[in-house]
Amino acid sequence: MLDPFGADDAKKLLVPSARPIDTPRYMSEISPAEFRALYEGILDRMTKAKWIENYVFKEGNGIKVTWSEEGNRRAGILKFFVQLYDLRGGPHHARIFDMASEELLTKGETKRGEVSELHAFFWKNCMDDLKLHRNDDDFHSLVHVIDDYAPVLSPDDLKD
Repeated sequence: MLDPFGADDAKKLLVPSARPIDTPRYMSEISPAEFRALYEGILDRMTKAKWIENYVFKEGNGIKVTWSEEGNRRAGILKFFVQLYDLRGGPHHARIFDMASEELLTKGETKRGEVSELHAFFWKNCMDDLKLHRNDDDFHSLVHVIDDYAPVLSPDDLKD
């Protein structure tokens, strides 16, 4: 697994957010109301950005997501990033990746690990499109929705 941040950088940057994430121990241990509260905000943002045509919370803890064509593509690419950069590996990984991407695009380099410039540009474009607050809560919800509900793309899906 690629370590995009380097152990030293990650340790320095793992500072608690102003409002800590209430990360569930296991999804089966949280109530449907808690599950809904965790994900409704990011799903609404994805709907407003026209990535999602609609979504429905299923009985218990689950979501049925109908992706738009553009959302299918964007979410599929972000799913690749989640896995490549281990964004689900810790509560602050996505925020660190976001800072590294911003630093790379504004300063031309980053000391926060290896990030492709193309990946940084795509990530920033997606975050801007979703109007994400760029806090740990939003990143946590985004990464889990993408990783759990986004499609896996094939090379043919990336043509055009």
